[in-house]
Amino acid sequence: MLKDGDLAQGLKDRIEPRDFTDPLFQRLAERIFKILNEQGKLDTVALLQEEDEELKNLISHYAVLD
Repeated sequence: MLKDGDLAQGLKDRIEPRDFTDPLFQRLAERIFKILNEQGKLDTVALLQEEDEELKNLISHYAVLD
């Protein structure tokens, strides 16, 4: 979802953060869906404007992978 805004937008209405078993991925899904609702698009910079260091590390890690 981090690399494909259209995919994230399509999944927003099909899945919920609680569908993830890992609490960190639940928080990530919440953050992604919040940004999509607020901005209408996925913005990695906005995702990184987060106080949660563990979440920021996860976003940074996956944002650079192919």
